Amino acid sequence: MNNNLKKIALAGCVALGLSASGAALATGSHDCGNGGTSNPDCYSWEFKYYAVDNSESVDASAAAWSNLNSSSTLQTAYLGTYSGGLGVTNVGESGSSPNHAVDNAGYIDSVLFSFSEAVNLDSMQVGYVYGDSDFTVMAYMGTGSPVMAGETYSDLLSNGWKLVGAGTPGYGNGSGDAGHYDGDSSKGTRNFANDLFSSYWLIGALNAQLGANDNKDGNDYFKILALAGCDCTKTPNAAGCLETTDEVPEPGTLLLLGAGLFGLLRFNARYPLRFAA
Repeated sequence: MNNNLKKIALAGCVALGLSASGAALATGSHDCGNGGTSNPDCYSWEFKYYAVDNSESVDASAAAWSNLNSSSTLQTAYLGTYSGGLGVTNVGESGSSPNHAVDNAGYIDSVLFSFSEAVNLDSMQVGYVYGDSDFTVMAYMGTGSPVMAGETYSDLLSNGWKLVGAGTPGYGNGSGDAGHYDGDSSKGTRNFANDLFSSYWLIGALNAQLGANDNKDGNDYFKILALAGCDCTKTPNAAGCLETTDEVPEPGTLLLLGAGLFGLLRFNARYPLRFAA
């Protein structure tokens, strides 16, 4: 299989990469209608392999991960693009339909979306379903970049990842069903409203390793056609948007700062700055 399927780059709210045929993919816009919300102040990312639009400004990438059981660590998988959206083929699958979808038949597949700035994702559009489309969502609230390789899904909860939202009653382990959502056999919008902002989001098939009841409706197979969400422009004080604090410096800090400024002034007096024309 073509290694270009391992990672798909999104530029300007758009997925840019290669499908199995080598074609460029995806369109994007600042109107979130395709992702499932009518909020005109947020973004949508649409994953199709027959059109490109570089009009937006939030860059991102997508990569596929999968593992076999609770003791098996995460490993990279192939990320393919189809008319129904993004699908995953892991090392235990042939790549034939429906196994190239995001599924939990044996291995549990997920797609990691990495954005150039913190965003709040609140819905996705599913362009393909086989059987059922229950799903699990997580957001990374830790520091730095998340480590995926060598971790189990349950390890992620101890390393900065958070299950998103209250989920759907009956899909978890009795602890609020956080992160686990009910789908159905139809294509369309899947909402997971929340107030989290992160540069890293993990969306996968319903995940029993994170507390979901995977026997409720059988195995899940779907492809992710679009995402919708907002950046920090409208809510700069939201969790995940703040990069600095407004704390008042201690007196000792002020003295050091003053001494530093004095030294800088003396330096500039002896060595004036020069700017090229």
